[in-house]
Order: sequence, then structure tokens, then C-alpha cells
Amino acid sequence: MVKSLGSDLPHLMPKATEYISQMIEYIKTLIEMGYAYETHQGVYFRVNRIHAYGELSKQKRDALEQAVRIDLDQEKEHPNDFSIWKKTNDGLNYTSPWGEGRPGWHTECAVMNHEIFNGKIDIHGGGSDLMFPHHENERAQALAHDQHGLATYWMHNARLDIENQKMSKSLGNVIYVKDLSDIQKQAFRLLILAHHYRQPIQYSTQLLEQYEKNYQALSKKLRLSKLELLSSNSMHHHLDLSYQTRILNALANDFHTAEVVTIMFEMQKTLNKTLDLKEKSSILNTFEWLLPMIGLNINLNVSEDLKIYVAWQQARTLKNYHDADIYRNQLMEKGYI
Repeated sequence: MVKSLGSDLPHLMPKATEYISQMIEYIKTLIEMGYAYETHQGVYFRVNRIHAYGELSKQKRDALEQAVRIDLDQEKEHPNDFSIWKKTNDGLNYTSPWGEGRPGWHTECAVMNHEIFNGKIDIHGGGSDLMFPHHENERAQALAHDQHGLATYWMHNARLDIENQKMSKSLGNVIYVKDLSDIQKQAFRLLILAHHYRQPIQYSTQLLEQYEKNYQALSKKLRLSKLELLSSNSMHHHLDLSYQTRILNALANDFHTAEVVTIMFEMQKTLNKTLDLKEKSSILNTFEWLLPMIGLNINLNVSEDLKIYVAWQQARTLKNYHDADIYRNQLMEKGYI
């Protein structure tokens, strides 16, 4: 399903259970450094030792204390201290210096990042609802263990709601990618790209239909333009540097894909208006450079249909409308018109 949406699979998909021994060593180090302590129920991280705690979620410590759920462990030194090892015999459990149990969720992620990426990553992504406490607690452990942050950049995406409600199995308003057609999957990707990643999206069938029309119109225009350029031997390899620069600037501006989509539609309008084949080729080349970058799939390998297009144009020139209609219908069936 990931690939059908135009996304690549991760190069590595590790499992937390493969890093238990490293997690135990990580926790031991935190205890030795004074950042963690043991109680009868587990091991906790001392939040007050991290002066930067709360900076990621932009919250003051007083507000964070209000957000912490009630904990039954009376031995905790501070309400914000979070579990990095839970003592338990229920479910998955492992032997450790603190008894049978399992690592906390925040510690699992912090340790796996530490082991796989040598302590620090460039970009850490995730939903905005994970900013606190999960990402804040990941970051706190990295600051303690490695004396630097976990990531250079944090990118938190907003939620995708449906019909003004949160998607929920209990409400029965869940839509699965596997149930979308191939064109709808591309339309859905275009829909997502057309919104900044930090902007909430109110999904609806009408919204998807709108972007399906946008995707089909764009696809037809690009494919037909490619046939036109090939038939007249007007293809060259230059990009439109003005559009390329604007696209790169938009992506450099907090990954502003919504601005990129706006530029794409502007390029499409230019293709519709211009009679300059050199300009048309530059714009089409810019699309061919851009589409793989943003994962939008439009098949521009049209050379096998070039004969049909040439025959259509010749029939139109000769006013052979019968044959022209036949060739036009063939191009329509293939999604060019």
C-alpha cells in the first residue's frame, strides 16, 4: 500500500525486541549518571535534571505537570518523571538488573535511534499528538545520555479527520487506502501534498473527487504535451529555471508542498496557453524532474502511442474527420484527452 501511494519503503524496519540488551545498558548508564532511579515498580527518568524539558512541545513545567496522568507509584520523586523500565511479569518481559519487566515506550525509541543512527538523526517526524509526552521524553533521554539533542529538526504533522470527525473504528468512519482505485490513490497523494504537513485536513469524498479531477486534468495535459513535442521533434533537456528555483525555495521553506502544488497548477496553465514549443518543453522537463521527487506518478512514457497521435494530426490536417475521430477515440481510451 505504501508504494501504491508513491512512497518508498524505509531501508530499515527494526523491532524493539531486537534491542532489549542495548536498552538495558542505556538505562544502566542513565542511572549511573544520576538521570534515573529505581523504585519498587520500575525505573524512572528524572525530568528535573533536564533544564530544556518542555522546549520541544513549547510548554512550561507547570502546564506539563497538569498534563501528566495520575500515577500510582508513590515512590516517584516528581509527577513528571516517566517510566523507562516497568517491573512486571505480565505480557512480554525480560530479565534485567531491576527484575523481570520491559522497557518504556519512550526509551525503546530513544535507544533504537541511538543505536541505528549513532546518537543523532537529521529529521524526526511524527504526528502532532506525539509531541508530548513521547517525543519530549525521547529528547530528554538523548540530552541526558548523549549530551545533545536527538534530532536536528522535528517535523510534526497534523491530523487527517473525516467529515469533521476523528477517524475511529468505533465510529465506523475509517477509509482504507487498499479500497481506493489506482487513480484515487494518486489523487489522495496530491490532496496531501496540497496541504502543509502541519495543517489539519478535513477529508471528505467530495474533496477526494476534486483532487481526482485535478490529477486527471494534469495527467492528460502532460501526456498530450509530451506527444505534441515528440511529434514535432521539439523536445530538449533544459528545465525552466524560474519554476525550478521557486519549487526548491518552497521545499526549503519548512517543506511547503502546498506551495509546490500551487506552482504545479501554474505550470499547467502555462502549458495550456503557450504556443512556444521551447517553453513548453522546458516546463514539461521541469515536471519530469519534479514528479518523482514528490512521489506523484504520471506515466510520461508515451512513445508507443506516438503513431496514433501523428495519424490523428494528419487526419485533422487533411480534414479526414472519420479517421480523425477514430484516432481521437483511441487517444481518449488511453487517457490523453
